[in-house]
Amino acid sequence: MQSGVLNIIFRIADDQGLLLLDFKDLRAITQYIGDNAKSFQNQYGNISSASVGAIQRGLLSLEQQGAAHFFGEPMLDIKDWMRTDANGKGVINILSAEKLYQMPKLYAASLLWMLSELYEQLPEAGDLEKPKLVFFFDEAHLLFNDAPQVLLDKIEQVIRLIRSKGVGVWFVSQKPVRYSG
Repeated sequence: MQSGVLNIIFRIADDQGLLLLDFKDLRAITQYIGDNAKSFQNQYGNISSASVGAIQRGLLSLEQQGAAHFFGEPMLDIKDWMRTDANGKGVINILSAEKLYQMPKLYAASLLWMLSELYEQLPEAGDLEKPKLVFFFDEAHLLFNDAPQVLLDKIEQVIRLIRSKGVGVWFVSQKPVRYSG
């Protein structure tokens, strides 16, 4: 239910030309839409106060984990990770995320954001001899522990789609467990 309302929030912001540049903007538009839900109902469907409240609680939880610092300006440019040196060899980039993976919700949100950005920005590549970009997510079990099924489904969907863009994704864990998919 909340994912549907969150989709409506993003759609309203897009339709009204409202920029969501940072976490503060997302909280503000969520509050605005919650306060004015009836005026949006005919065009976008039901926006229950319970769903808006659940979204606000989720945003508060992410904010307490540091999301306000992570999602904002200047935006991280994913294409910076796809460089080559003077000899045409790929450059290895390491995102040091020791603190990030201690906050599983923020870790999962950042993973989903990075992969979604790559999917949006990269052209279709088909079946390549070698990938354009490879991600290794360490402490991956933290992504999946207590994660809502809707988030797991979305991560799985994006990972399946991103393969056609020449991106490989590996989950690394000291606690190997068979994850579905």
